[in-house]
Amino acid sequence: SNVYYGVWLVHPSGFYVGMLDRFLTCNYTLTVNDIGVLSMTFPGDINLSLFLPDSRIEVWRAIGYGQPHLEGDTQFLIQTIRKSVDGDRNKTVEVIAYSLNHILKRRVVAYNSADPFAKMTDQADDMCKQIVRQNLGSLASDTTRNLSSYLTVQADTSRLAAITKDFSFKNVLDVLKDISNYAWSVGTPIFFDIVASTPPSGMEFRVYENARGSDRRASQGNNNPMIGYASGSIGAYTITDDYNEEATYVYALGAQYGSTQATSVAEELSRSGRSPYGRREIVINNSDAGTASLLTEAKATLVSNRPRKIFEGNLL
Repeated sequence: SNVYYGVWLVHPSGFYVGMLDRFLTCNYTLTVNDIGVLSMTFPGDINLSLFLPDSRIEVWRAIGYGQPHLEGDTQFLIQTIRKSVDGDRNKTVEVIAYSLNHILKRRVVAYNSADPFAKMTDQADDMCKQIVRQNLGSLASDTTRNLSSYLTVQADTSRLAAITKDFSFKNVLDVLKDISNYAWSVGTPIFFDIVASTPPSGMEFRVYENARGSDRRASQGNNNPMIGYASGSIGAYTITDDYNEEATYVYALGAQYGSTQATSVAEELSRSGRSPYGRREIVINNSDAGTASLLTEAKATLVSNRPRKIFEGNLL
């Protein structure tokens, strides 16, 4: 079937400006629990006044006569505009934009260590949502930080085990990653995202358990698409197992009380026991954290420093 794409430009405040139908190239990637990136190039005579900082780009995709869907359920916020002239005097404009999770990177947990908004014991999924409400939403103590007119937060579900964590003046995106990694370490992966809930204006922060989207593994049923070399859907490919930046033992250092310092350690025995020198140590510091919070951070660090399995292949 033929695949069709439509790319739309949205004003920062949330209304459609028009379709971007003169682009030369369009490339985009999405990453769970992180920020996706989109790059588009245009002829040099494109109207540059269209591209405002934080203007949003939507990529819609349809197969044949099917209904179009918004790729990644997200929009991309314009951050970079690059004008170029090559050796033949051909002019082009490149626009680089980042997925809505970029908004999470722009905020810190702006509360001192004594504030109840800087330390929490809660279910991992609900804790993520509460942090967003307190630093980007309706619960922000500083009302100038409140984006609830544009960004809503999914309702709490309270399904996961409770954890304790300190995060005074930590970056919001980094805190959410730590919570997700801890949930992974105790058996229930969670994934977070800001989705375009009601394009073009509405955005919502959401948390997903076990998978971001549908589980397409073959073990889940015979109707899922098979992607692989044997089925003819993948051409040349490589699979890389990379242990170079692995950590298997974490020392977490926290608050100092006179001559005593709060500490916690965590070890991944299945990995540290692979060889006589498999204990790979790393130290993390959080001067405001108590012992319970440090254990959460230590386990999260083990997950974020696990070996990398990288698959690269050509889709046919």
